[in-house]
Amino acid sequence: MKKNVGGLDRGIRFAVGISGLAIALFGRVGIYGRLKALLFGFTGFYTAATEYCPLSEYLGVNTRVVEKTRKREIVQDAMNSEAEKVTPVI
Repeated sequence: MKKNVGGLDRGIRFAVGISGLAIALFGRVGIYGRLKALLFGFTGFYTAATEYCPLSEYLGVNTRVVEKTRKREIVQDAMNSEAEKVTPVI
């Protein structure tokens, strides 16, 4: 499974999960409403916890940004350019 759920998206999914579970446990809805809310809440928690959403993958949506890789590339480029400036002493 390739991770495709980013930070803000993940936070929203946790909030949706909490809301769905709260409605399922404490809401004044019928049995079908509770089942729907429970499914909705569980789905929100699952996708946030695993950082993977099959529907997003099917639709081609990826909200996850790999910041560490970009920062590492920037640092390596800076180090390489500094290394090129240094002349070896013989």
